[in-house]
Amino acid sequence: MALANLKPEGQSLEVLPAFHRQGLIGITILALLSFITSTILFLYLSYKFVAWYRLPDEKPVGHQTVQNPHQRQTDFTLGIDGVFTEQPAPEEPPVTKSIIHEQRAKSAPNQFLVLIFNLLLADMHQATAFLLNATWLQYNAIWVDMHVCFAQGLFVSLGDLSSSMFITAIAIHSYLAVVHDYRPPHSVLYMGICAAWVFVYAISIIPIVATSNGADKGGFFVRAGAWCWMNRDYEVLRLVTHYLYIFMGLGTTSALYTAIYFSLRRQEAVSRANGTGKGDGPISTKHNPLFLIYPVIYVVCTLPLAAGRIASMAGANVPVEYFCFAGAMIASNGFWDCLLFGTTRHVIIFSSKYDVDTSEDGIQTFNFMSSSLHRGLGHMVSIQGGSNDPKDQTAGGWWTWSQLSGKSMGNKHWAHERTTSQESLRGPAIQLDTVTTVVVEVDSDKERDIRYPDPDALRTGSVNSSERELVRRT
Repeated sequence: MALANLKPEGQSLEVLPAFHRQGLIGITILALLSFITSTILFLYLSYKFVAWYRLPDEKPVGHQTVQNPHQRQTDFTLGIDGVFTEQPAPEEPPVTKSIIHEQRAKSAPNQFLVLIFNLLLADMHQATAFLLNATWLQYNAIWVDMHVCFAQGLFVSLGDLSSSMFITAIAIHSYLAVVHDYRPPHSVLYMGICAAWVFVYAISIIPIVATSNGADKGGFFVRAGAWCWMNRDYEVLRLVTHYLYIFMGLGTTSALYTAIYFSLRRQEAVSRANGTGKGDGPISTKHNPLFLIYPVIYVVCTLPLAAGRIASMAGANVPVEYFCFAGAMIASNGFWDCLLFGTTRHVIIFSSKYDVDTSEDGIQTFNFMSSSLHRGLGHMVSIQGGSNDPKDQTAGGWWTWSQLSGKSMGNKHWAHERTTSQESLRGPAIQLDTVTTVVVEVDSDKERDIRYPDPDALRTGSVNSSERELVRRT
């Protein structure tokens, strides 16, 4: 072990010490996990983008005019009137096939999906770099003259830098969307993404060309600690082409997510002060410090290796064991990105292909920001009937908890506070049971949207004669 530690960097290591080999095994396993998860989610989003883009052409339109199957309007006229009277459904303007194509061409995919798509591609670069340690495990040695050493060093530079840049880009986008309710134009977003990738590849390749692949130093990518990376003799290049931007990303990401958190706290305090909220709404941060897990995961995965490299550049003797630990942390970065964004932003990532072009990517899509563990995103509708008090002339005689449970206070039932809608029913009226109407409109020529129930599954017997089912097929 002592002889192995005395082996200078930049040279081949003929035999891996036991502790070094064990460390590379852990790094390789975590890198493989990150590569698999990132690739699966990347391919899923790729399919989703393609399916959304080809959506109008999936099935031929058999009529001259068709109803737009993706229209999200809610028709509130199909209530009781639609059950007890045979009123024709409100006519909607026909949409021709050419108009559908025009609408799809003008729309653009969700900006957050585009950013996470690029982050997954960056994580695949990073995971590939550390997955190449399997070669050193196979040979039980690290050979600097092998092409694998050059490839590993290049992918380390590309993966670390691109991952940091897109995590920072997501933080900037989230800050603008949540705090300022602003989203950049899609053209600006795409130009920024292209510029980021060009910058990452340029700043990683130009030094190689400028130094003739490190001809004067024994190679640009050599053994640097536990694996291959930039030659230690190029310490200035290490700093200005790599770690400077990583540390900038660490600081920017931490600052932005902290600013988002405190901005939401201020909004919550203002809402309580104005009497417009109680601080427990869907964007409440009182019991949700988990919002800061984004920068925490990024810092925990990235900082150990960056700090170790900086310490090594400063002349400190950083042991190989530490680099193996730091390498394991950064190799798992892709897995944590998939887990973190897949659970907290699943409303966007795993939404239907029909919602790829939705513009919603603000605070409402942070799943853990919901105040209720049993409530998802959407609308909550509460319908309350009238009081069962005989003295109450509210129409109905609705079933209430006091009537079901038989509880009373003397000769009086529990007091009920009447709503405005109940007050409007005072006086003579027709007593009705509760009527529930389910209206499902299906275009038989189109593929069914999985977000809506299958009308065939609704064809079950009604448990109450007052429950109605209305299925209209166009």
